[in-house]
This record gives sequence, C-alpha cells and structure tokens, in this order.
Amino acid sequence: MDHLRREVASVMGDTAIPTREKIRKMPFLACVIKESLRLYPPVPLNNREAIKTTLLPTGGGPDGSSPIMVRKGELVVFSQYVNSRVKSIYGADAEDFRPER
Repeated sequence: MDHLRREVASVMGDTAIPTREKIRKMPFLACVIKESLRLYPPVPLNNREAIKTTLLPTGGGPDGSSPIMVRKGELVVFSQYVNSRVKSIYGADAEDFRPER
C-alpha cells in the first residue's frame, strides 16, 4: 500500500478534494479499486433469465465438460465471488490482494 500512498501524495499534494483530472492521474488507485471489487464484489451472486433455449458447450455432466441445455425462461445463477477466484484465470494466488495483477 506504500505504492498507493506515494501515488496519492504525489498527485494530490495538499489538495483535500480529488478532481476527476487528478483521479485520472492515479492509475495504481484504479488497480487497487478493481482488485478490491474482484475479491469483494458488491453483488456476489447474480442471475440471468434465458431469453431463448440454448445449448452451452460445457458445464454439464459430473466433471462439467459436457454440454448443458438451458431452456428459455430458466434462471442461470452465477457467483461473481467464486468466479473472481478461479486459479486457472488469476493464478495460484487468486485469493491474494494483488493490485498490480
């Protein structure tokens, strides 16, 4: 967090209220916010209703590698909290807070 502290201090100086222009000059702050939202999403569970019947190529069967049918009107529920911690996407340290990712 020293990196963030230095960035904010160098951009903000003695200014108390950040302007849009100053916020745009703090790219590491954006990384910290994005990483925070990845690990702690404001909406950890969500759902969507299928607007048409669709065959998804994977997700079915005991190992999740078989196709799966989603019929029109069915709800598909997903966890952004879980999706944001997938090691095959984010690496072995997927559960660690690492804004430089």
